[in-house]
Amino acid sequence: AVVSTQSTGDWKGTNDHWTPASKWTDTCQNDLNIVIKLENETEEMPYLLQRLNMTEHLEYFLGKHNSSGEKEVKNTEVEECMKQLSENQQREVNKIYEMDYEMFGYEPIYVSGDATF
Repeated sequence: AVVSTQSTGDWKGTNDHWTPASKWTDTCQNDLNIVIKLENETEEMPYLLQRLNMTEHLEYFLGKHNSSGEKEVKNTEVEECMKQLSENQQREVNKIYEMDYEMFGYEPIYVSGDATF
């Protein structure tokens, strides 16, 4: 669904979880001072709440169900998912998230069987 959505360019009606951040984060019109990566949330959330004068809410934010405080997405998990896609589909997925990779400092992931191509 993600790959077919990219070909039409229409993200309306799709699960927001899969929408690239670059589609809903207008960095040109918004002066972003802080960007928190979910995988670093435990370390970065205290800084954000301190800047917002909200440190008393740290436990609440880190305790939310979508918080990464006790879970971590490992590259091996992502690679296992990517292995299920053809080489062409992997290129399409990486193309979809290309701007996100650039904006947030990630590298595209390509895997073929047990080896990265």
